[in-house]
Amino acid sequence: TSHDDAAAAAASPRRRPLPWRESQLVPGLRDGAWPSTTPGHPERGVGVMATMDVPRGTVLARETAYAALVQKPHKKTRCHFCFRPLSPAPVPCRGCRAAVYCDDSCRERCERSGEHALWEGVGA
Repeated sequence: TSHDDAAAAAASPRRRPLPWRESQLVPGLRDGAWPSTTPGHPERGVGVMATMDVPRGTVLARETAYAALVQKPHKKTRCHFCFRPLSPAPVPCRGCRAAVYCDDSCRERCERSGEHALWEGVGA
């Protein structure tokens, strides 16, 4: 039960998270992790299951984000590149004028990345 698991975790000495070591079989997962569905609950989709005892805090999967967009309620309060709260003097996008950045550095980094041009006009 989860109570027994919690008691066992509290009684065991604290272990450091394992360093990242990517699986040779499934890129993006660490050795000791495997894609899995929850037994008896296929509606929950696919997740990651540890196939060995791993200390709390160990990274089991790494993945590059496919997309990151500022949601509509935050378009005027968050930087469209780093997502931090906007500074008192936000910097507008030179192209669309809808995107705003916390400073010139974020605007220039976004322009160099080419990512804004890919998502311009996509409503979030």
